[in-house]
Amino acid sequence: MKVNRKDLLKSLEQVSQGLSDNTIVPLYGYFRFLGNKVQATDGIMVLESILPIDTEMYCYVPGKLFFNLLKGLDVKTVNLTIKENKLTIKTNRSVGTFTVIQEAEPVKLALSGTKLPIDKDFLEGLRICRKGVSPEESSGLFGGVVLDKNILYSTDRYKIYKYKLSSNFGSIICSLPTKFIDIILKYKNDIVEYDYYKTEESSSFTVFFTDGFIVSTLTIQDKYRDLEEFFPIDFSKSLKITLSSDFKNSISRFVDFQKTLNKAVKELVITLENKECIFYSRVEERQELIETLDLPSSVNQRIEFIINPVYFQELSNFDSTFYYFEERGLILIEVAQFSCMLMSRK
Repeated sequence: MKVNRKDLLKSLEQVSQGLSDNTIVPLYGYFRFLGNKVQATDGIMVLESILPIDTEMYCYVPGKLFFNLLKGLDVKTVNLTIKENKLTIKTNRSVGTFTVIQEAEPVKLALSGTKLPIDKDFLEGLRICRKGVSPEESSGLFGGVVLDKNILYSTDRYKIYKYKLSSNFGSIICSLPTKFIDIILKYKNDIVEYDYYKTEESSSFTVFFTDGFIVSTLTIQDKYRDLEEFFPIDFSKSLKITLSSDFKNSISRFVDFQKTLNKAVKELVITLENKECIFYSRVEERQELIETLDLPSSVNQRIEFIINPVYFQELSNFDSTFYYFEERGLILIEVAQFSCMLMSRK
């Protein structure tokens, strides 16, 4: 059968993001051709796309090998033929043959769940909170962005991101994997529907797109500590600090100064007194950096705390004004719907 290469490539490119290199379950690295549809799954996510024609093929095809060959061809159409367990992709100048596994089984998608509001700030909240997710694979629930009714949370043990949504997602409490978030943000302009499906055994979050593309993921369901309790309510004992406009450049220099250190052990000592803010850091015994910045307004007490400059740099991208809670060693930034709490120490 002849098929337009670009159209076929578009469908495969969409689902290829679900391919996995899992050697324990090799089929996670295969496309599932299902007539006029194609699927890929890594055991957590399922991606499905509509093919440009009905291939009448129901088989598992080696994912990356097939995709990379198709991508590297410089032709308008390709000819696909399948015989027994061999799939051949042929052009005027080249022939590629792949061993396939017949009788591919589709991964069942939950297509009748609870419809959720199409909310642009949900995507914006995911984009922001995605940056606060712990990179540790053992972080469990906090290996993704937690949706708790109308609030999104993420944390990596050093900081907590919080984003208040304008819409309420009912009683849904779950964690969305980062890989799933990255995919739906990539195609955010084509989203037409969100669905949430839950049984006693599992739950899934599914996103539908305009061209028939579907992305569904299992969500992490478990009890987790209420992150809201870490955010202070009483601001009477906090100190509001606004740094000068050039402090971002200064922080960047300190991050660069400590670039040879592991991210988790980087330290920046911040001292605030009168109308001065002093940054200090040391890498080795004879390597230190000190910078003094002017404060827009005077501080009526001497304050000193230690913070990770990488995380402080991340916060500075949101605002130059923050609240410091000396008793708890917390730094809080609040901008519109977004809040971020960062731990410091004395």
